[in-house]
Amino acid sequence: MKRITGLLAATVLSVVAVVPAGAQETVPLHGACTKTGQHILVGNSTGKIATPTLPLTTTTATFVIDLEGQPATKKANLSVDMTWGDPTDFDLDVNGESSQNFNFDGTYENVSLTNQAHCTTVTVEALNFTGNPLATLALSFKVTAK
Repeated sequence: MKRITGLLAATVLSVVAVVPAGAQETVPLHGACTKTGQHILVGNSTGKIATPTLPLTTTTATFVIDLEGQPATKKANLSVDMTWGDPTDFDLDVNGESSQNFNFDGTYENVSLTNQAHCTTVTVEALNFTGNPLATLALSFKVTAK
């Protein structure tokens, strides 16, 4: 009986040794996001939003966070910048989070969101506070998977 137990233990050790060192389990990935709209991928990208021409009016643009191919456990941190070329004031709102930046002579607004899920719709709103109706607004996005 002792000999059989010894042979069995040696066989188990041999089988364990066949599994490659450092082998990892396959990690599920985020699949394709089928929502319509401009998709914002991990990294840096740009988008467009129309300029609200009258004071205290807004324009809106919709985007989609797309983490396709990233590990399924990952969420996104999103930073949205809105810039324009003259020292007037526009305000930025992203999914209800406002820049709250009272810069009457600035050319820049930023909103950051954390822990955003794959395929989250991102609604960007520009408010003309005292902005130049002829200004061109530019959006830039930075998405990091966390």
